[in-house]
Amino acid sequence: MRKHIRSTVILLLALALLCGFAACGVRMEKSHPNTIDLAMPVPSANYEADMEEVGYVVEQNAVLQRALADVESAGGPADSGPAEPKTGARKLIKDVSAAVETKQFDSYIETIKAKAAAMGGHVQSSSINGYGYGDESLRWASLVLRVPAAQLEAFQAALEDEARLTRMNESIRDVTMEYTDVEANIRALQTERDALLGMMERSGALEDLIRVQERLSEVRYRLDSLESQLRQLGDLVDLSTVTLDVQEVQRIAPPRPDGFWKRAGSTFVESLRSIGRGIQDILGWLLGYLPYLLLAAAAVAVCALLVRRRRRKRRASKA
Repeated sequence: MRKHIRSTVILLLALALLCGFAACGVRMEKSHPNTIDLAMPVPSANYEADMEEVGYVVEQNAVLQRALADVESAGGPADSGPAEPKTGARKLIKDVSAAVETKQFDSYIETIKAKAAAMGGHVQSSSINGYGYGDESLRWASLVLRVPAAQLEAFQAALEDEARLTRMNESIRDVTMEYTDVEANIRALQTERDALLGMMERSGALEDLIRVQERLSEVRYRLDSLESQLRQLGDLVDLSTVTLDVQEVQRIAPPRPDGFWKRAGSTFVESLRSIGRGIQDILGWLLGYLPYLLLAAAAVAVCALLVRRRRRKRRASKA
């Protein structure tokens, strides 16, 4: 009986020791997760070549990470928000719309074109129209001119030479933030382009080379678009747009006088002149269409003679 109890105690002690060793092993595994397993397979014969390939991949990832860091430091992509403008002159787009009346229609238009060219500008578009065959002397023209922004005020003052200014509208648009944002995106894309070119020189795998080329094509396309947008903004900033309407008149109206009686007298005189011009227009129309009127009068006279003869014949036959 005692032997049976002793063997049972020994068995329990052995089980307790085994459980203790197992718990210690679990704690050591948790506290040292990077412990090398003795059962790890032996490296293959191409171990050095595999390690060189892994090092190449790590190097390429490092290059890409540096390129992305340079992109972020240069301003980030276009959708990351507008960049703050640099200190200096602001980028302003100035547009002017004006209308004038002049008696020297042809000479005025040639003078305005010459002044725009002398200031370093040019004529973007031009159109001249007349009211009709009977009023060839009354014409109007529409000009779109590009003038350097620094010379805009001098050109506006020149519009009143040999003409009366009837309308002048100015608009100014600040594009400093947009201009700065486009510049920052261009620098970021240029950095990414240079990094991709460097990766293409060191790339060995065909799949990696194709992916780099695809990304490089996208970057170049976007870079060309942004550079074109920047050139367009620069052109609009450097050269202001002036839209000019020129009306030919026979008489330039004087400025409106001050005071009730002066305005009434001026209006009365203008009414008499309007009546006189109306009479002149009617007489001119009659004289201009006199051949047609004479032809119509002759046709009416012939018809009247024919009707009168027919009536006479009827009366003679009844008698």
